[in-house]
Amino acid sequence: MGISALRAPKPRTPKTTEMTIDLSRRITVRYRPEDAMRLEREARELPSSVGALIRARSLKKQPKPTGRKPSVDAPLMRQLAGIGNNLNQVTHALHATRHRGNPPNLELLLEKIQAVEQTLQAICIALAERNK
Repeated sequence: MGISALRAPKPRTPKTTEMTIDLSRRITVRYRPEDAMRLEREARELPSSVGALIRARSLKKQPKPTGRKPSVDAPLMRQLAGIGNNLNQVTHALHATRHRGNPPNLELLLEKIQAVEQTLQAICIALAERNK
């Protein structure tokens, strides 16, 4: 048996990532609302956290993406869930009337579809305004 077989293996050193770096020191910075919104939007677009973006900018580094998915507002999610519910109701009504042999009430279904379309347009407008 050679000498190399008797040596203990080298201990593994963890790769240095943002997760293993000591970030216990906190510095509070105040921003105007419009500046804070701009930073939040830029962080979402990377995607990165606002803290990582500010750290990178203040230390003249490129921010690392966090891998997070962009967050969506809860009210927007409720609206989208409502739209999905409305579309499911329309689809269910079409299938039910077709299977029973009754002609569907196309006027009622058209009204529901138009309501869904109007809601989607309102959401698109609100998102466009928010992302300006």
